[in-house]
Amino acid sequence: YYNAIPVCSAIGDNQAAFLGSVSDIDNDMLINIGTGSQISYATDYCENNGDSELRPLTGNKYIAAGSALCGGRAYASLETFFRDFVNAAGIPLTEGTDHIYAVMAKLAREAAEDCGGLTVDPRFAGSRAEPTIRGSIKGIDIANFTPGNLIRATLLGMNDELYQFVSGRARPARLIGSGNAIRKNPLLAEIIEKRFGTKLLIPKHREEAAFGAALLGMTGSQICDFRDIGKYIQYHL
Repeated sequence: YYNAIPVCSAIGDNQAAFLGSVSDIDNDMLINIGTGSQISYATDYCENNGDSELRPLTGNKYIAAGSALCGGRAYASLETFFRDFVNAAGIPLTEGTDHIYAVMAKLAREAAEDCGGLTVDPRFAGSRAEPTIRGSIKGIDIANFTPGNLIRATLLGMNDELYQFVSGRARPARLIGSGNAIRKNPLLAEIIEKRFGTKLLIPKHREEAAFGAALLGMTGSQICDFRDIGKYIQYHL
């Protein structure tokens, strides 16, 4: 306490976002895609999870977190690529700053699910395990090298980079999605659902890390028990 105000210990942003997104700590898995991206789940064991990092949570639990260095930044880089072309061509963007993203979403939606065989490795900034590795575009031919296929393949690559962290685990009971890249891109959410084989739930509240820190503060102030904080989280149906 400080001047009769309860003060709690700090928590990492990954842990805070996890607590602020999942209502069932034991069974939910969280995918967060913002500038970077992470896939996280809770575990009781201090186990070796390959390329995933083991981080302390609370309540005698840990978080296994697989992190991609680019995440949504890979998609943003593609938007910058198209924007630079439009600017160089002298085409005015009168529809607003999000117009290129809207066109990208339309083209990706119209592309074939397999992108005509074109694939994108979005590790444009390397990875935690291999800092010097770089992304790539493969399988290009005359027919499949289109903006729509390139955009959709980037979304698929972003998802696959996270999926490989948990590919050996059983399908999660529930999959929770957070971050602006998921909230603003319905096609990305659909790609995630298909790859993981389960529905993706998105919290109604935003700023999940801040929400999770507040929930942890409630437990530290003995307003509620750690096991009860999930009841404050609601999802879009």
